[in-house]
Amino acid sequence: MMRRFLIFIVIVIPLMWIYGCGKDNRNNAEWKIYSREVIERVIDRPVRMPDSISIYYPDFGSFRKIMGARVKVMFSVDISCGACLSKFDYWNQFINQFEQRYNYKPNVLAVIIAPNCNEETKMLITERWKYEWIYDSKDDFNFNNELDDDRFQAILLDSNDTIRVVGNPVFNDALGQLYEKTIVKYMQ
Repeated sequence: MMRRFLIFIVIVIPLMWIYGCGKDNRNNAEWKIYSREVIERVIDRPVRMPDSISIYYPDFGSFRKIMGARVKVMFSVDISCGACLSKFDYWNQFINQFEQRYNYKPNVLAVIIAPNCNEETKMLITERWKYEWIYDSKDDFNFNNELDDDRFQAILLDSNDTIRVVGNPVFNDALGQLYEKTIVKYMQ
């Protein structure tokens, strides 16, 4: 019995580890290919705003001001997805830290996806998000810009509304730093 246990420890566990590492490397290689394809397809392309936008918060003038800025960030949030609400926390913190470092509030616009925009939805948004947002009832923003994967549902635009950075930095510190550096570059 002890001999079988030792054989198991000496042979089977290392084989499982090797297989597991190989699988991680294979998944990592697949992820690199997939992400490169998405980035190459989206970068340097003009943003495609949906016609289905029906609400601009606080108003259309604020939306136009953001869209007219030299640099702006847009990210989408599906309100029916509890985990997606963490995007609000991330971007609120990003804006606050950026403002503290550079004495400048970056232009960040949330694209809200919800089946309807009733008072309950508006209250949820304003409790979680202090800044401007637009309402996209059909998720056309993500569809129009080929941002189907949640890991890519944030973009940075230049003054011509061309996508310069794509990716959701909520779980990627390096991507968050790229957003910060790019905003600073366009501010100069």
